Amino acid sequence: MNLLLVNDDSINAKGIRELALHLSREHTVTIVAPKDEMSGVAHAFTIFTPLYADKVDIGKGITAYSVSGTPSDCVKMGVTHLCTVKPDVVISGLNYGENAGISAFYSGTVAGAREGAMNGIRSIAISTANFSDEAAEYAAKWLSNTLKKLADGSFSFDGTVTFLNVNFPACNPAEIKGSCFTAQGTTPFDDGYEKRVSPSKKEYYWLHGSKTSSTNPQIDECAILDNFVTITPLSLDMTDKKFLDKYQKAGNGILNL
Repeated sequence: MNLLLVNDDSINAKGIRELALHLSREHTVTIVAPKDEMSGVAHAFTIFTPLYADKVDIGKGITAYSVSGTPSDCVKMGVTHLCTVKPDVVISGLNYGENAGISAFYSGTVAGAREGAMNGIRSIAISTANFSDEAAEYAAKWLSNTLKKLADGSFSFDGTVTFLNVNFPACNPAEIKGSCFTAQGTTPFDDGYEKRVSPSKKEYYWLHGSKTSSTNPQIDECAILDNFVTITPLSLDMTDKKFLDKYQKAGNGILNL
């Protein structure tokens, strides 16, 4: 298949390069990745400054571009301008750091897959909490097997509606219990800001906090702690259907507010 790879860790990140080298053994791979680190930019895109796309040589016959923008910029440019043919699948990752639960809203990695779905392409965000070479190899093999199932039709999803957020646990790959489909967790971060003073006596603030987790085993943020690979189907449609249905039935959606 023709694959478009993107990330939010930059074109120089080890994760995307190792993933590209592994997948290029069986697929045609094009990398379009940010020039600089773009973690946490969510679905931001560039409209007020020019974008620069420079070809990068990473070897092994892989076409690669460095873009002076965000992950969503990279997918937009890749699909509409840089790829010679429309990609069959958009892969966003391999991200070093999990993007389960509420992190999916902040993640540039997940946004890359979402942008792929906006272009009607089956898209997968892939992240790992384990920063080891063994974890990267395991994730690459897992993804390769998944792509084979997509190619032969034994696994499928509507890329115009759904995109997948896949997260690998922090344990040693030998301890992974398997893969499971999960719902997205919504447990918020325990955020705060620490006030500091610069050498020039100017006050500034530094974000800190921790991520709490659910105890529901059907939620991604819980299952990943139980050493499962979590596959969370996300949707482009963010409508609260229960809310909408309730008030449409009550008054055709027209309220006297």
